[in-house]
Amino acid sequence: MALGRQEEAIETLIQANRLFDKTGNAAQQIRTINRLGVAYAYSGQMDKAIAAFSDTLNLSRKIGQRDTAVA
Repeated sequence: MALGRQEEAIETLIQANRLFDKTGNAAQQIRTINRLGVAYAYSGQMDKAIAAFSDTLNLSRKIGQRDTAVA
């Protein structure tokens, strides 16, 4: 992720997450939320980063995906 483009990345990832949620693609949603957490961390929004990582783990558990690595 290029420095200074975190906000653009965050907006794109939020849109992608909505799309994957609507289409029921949980595996891609997990990857997207994890990347969103990284983008939040790079932009200094640590509370949002932690929440995104927590959401990644919760969704992984919900669908039974045990091999999820959180960034």
